[in-house]
Amino acid sequence: MTFIQSISIRSLLLLGILLISGRAGAEEFTYDFATAEWEPLVFRAIGTKTGHPGAQSEEGVMLTAPHEKSKKTQVGYATRFAVKGDFEITVGYKLRQIACPKKGYGTGLMIKLFKTDNERANFSRSMKADGEQKLSTAMWVKKKDSWTPLVERVPAEDSSGELKLVRKNATLTFLVKEGAALEFTELRQVRFGPEPLKRVEIMADTGGDQQPVKVLLTKLTMSANEMLHSAAPLPEVKTIWTVWTISGIAATILVVLLGSFLWYQRR
Repeated sequence: MTFIQSISIRSLLLLGILLISGRAGAEEFTYDFATAEWEPLVFRAIGTKTGHPGAQSEEGVMLTAPHEKSKKTQVGYATRFAVKGDFEITVGYKLRQIACPKKGYGTGLMIKLFKTDNERANFSRSMKADGEQKLSTAMWVKKKDSWTPLVERVPAEDSSGELKLVRKNATLTFLVKEGAALEFTELRQVRFGPEPLKRVEIMADTGGDQQPVKVLLTKLTMSANEMLHSAAPLPEVKTIWTVWTISGIAATILVVLLGSFLWYQRR
């Protein structure tokens, strides 16, 4: 079995599981950056065109921005699947190299949530141009014909930890767990409508500056009511027979994918 075939089969299996569980109810998706192989049907690379956007080790994936080849100042991952309903998204990180930027909005780790109605929210752990280390939360609101961020910042106390975003109904909560802390601390709540997320971006971001930053990603955990291959609205399910038909088709797809995987493994 070739390397490309192996990647394709793994990606199809993972995507198939996401699609089926999206129909069945709440699900959880976990991606261990230290051990997981690149999944091109699950993620799109930001700032580079091939494979993991950073160097993988037993600790995780090290993102470096600006990227050595592309020179892009944002380098990381964007999900290719949509998220519907309530959700929790948690990202583990360690800032390994960070320098005071000369310009821009800050350099460090950035998480972006994009909804289908173009509303979005940002959560970052960064160093600002004044040398201050900050945890920043931003909710973008539309004023007239442009989108404006409503930003709140608090001091950051450690270079490692976890950032968590939780939506329940139409409320988005920003939480952080820094260093050796055992519990998450709530930073802010904002209104964030129930429309699906069309993608999530996780990246090392220089904030427009050219000072290099290195961010180690350790783990991504997502749980939601539904995770789908597209953010497009689903057709209305009118009868119980329609539900069983959809579930049967999804199960058949997974069996075929699994059978193909086992067949290639035995070649």
